[in-house]
Amino acid sequence: MEESSSKLNQDKQHASPVHVIDVCEPQRDIYRRVLELRETMIEDGLRCWQIIQAIFEDALLRLDPKRFGLSIVYARLMPPREDGIHALYALEMRGSYPWPYSLEGKTYLGSTTLAGMAAMLQRMQQWDDLDGSGRLQIMVDDLERSACAQPVMLAGRMAGVLVVSSTQPGFFMDQALRQSVVEYARLLALAFNDRDFYPCSQIHLRPMPDLQWQRAEMSCIYVSRVVAYASKENLPLPEAEEYVLREMEEEFERSEIRRQQEVRSAGELHFTA
Repeated sequence: MEESSSKLNQDKQHASPVHVIDVCEPQRDIYRRVLELRETMIEDGLRCWQIIQAIFEDALLRLDPKRFGLSIVYARLMPPREDGIHALYALEMRGSYPWPYSLEGKTYLGSTTLAGMAAMLQRMQQWDDLDGSGRLQIMVDDLERSACAQPVMLAGRMAGVLVVSSTQPGFFMDQALRQSVVEYARLLALAFNDRDFYPCSQIHLRPMPDLQWQRAEMSCIYVSRVVAYASKENLPLPEAEEYVLREMEEEFERSEIRRQQEVRSAGELHFTA
């Protein structure tokens, strides 16, 4: 009888690779810190940056105390075009090994990403490597084995999406951990001004290129284009950067449209052959 019980316990352990995690939700200190920064910081950009950093550092400590490896990204909605908002842009990031500590490559997140799905559906979305059903077809990063994405909202409008990714499959199966991500997203809303939030009716995301391809392209041309445009138009770098971000967003979207057309054409030729 003891042997059977022991074997049953071993079978359960092998059948369920989900990690049991001691989740610590956001504590009073981080709420105080964020409210203090919002009250005292005068310059919009600096206030936003400091609040994001404070929240990310707290979240890294509390969501991943055992240092499995976690990435926290805030992706803002890009400004609307004539027909709406087509993409998010990864604005800030904090990570623990094996991820880099801060953002190393800029990317646009479109309709085929977890962040994009959360934005379009206006609610939390999850992805997990343990789910072998293929139900959720999304673009994932190399180190991700599970992730969840929560919109950052104010009065029914959206500024962007908070994305938390883990190297561990099953990491976000804990309801308490997912609720902590929701709480951090609510705190994050305090980093932004009213003008940073857009009506959800304007969100019409499009597919964007592969993340690695985007990082390679950005690393080659982004900085030089910002500097060149600032010099040509006699603009401050932040204004030149906004212009280049919008310009490259359109270029990347067109590139992905061409790629998909080529794939469809190749498929049709193969079918007819």
